[in-house]
Amino acid sequence: MHAHAVTEIETAFATMAQEKVGALVVVPDAFLISRRDQLVALAARYVVPTMYQFRDYALAGALISYGASLSDQYRQVGLYTGMILKGANPADLPVLQPTKS
Repeated sequence: MHAHAVTEIETAFATMAQEKVGALVVVPDAFLISRRDQLVALAARYVVPTMYQFRDYALAGALISYGASLSDQYRQVGLYTGMILKGANPADLPVLQPTKS
């Protein structure tokens, strides 16, 4: 299901419930992140098991979240920015994988 406007979100959940969708994975997207509380409430109302990437959704009452720690990612960006501003060549910096969820 796709929802590109606030008015389409509830319609999408109603359609998923009517079609007996087994589960939903919400991808990180600025539009959807701004509608976190609405998504969590609709998933509960329409009984659609839903998984999100960020912990904030689970803290808001969602069923589950699974993904790297957003605060840790921001910390790593800050460290890399500091190294680059001190003269490090970005091409010489290692590629990091998330280690915290």
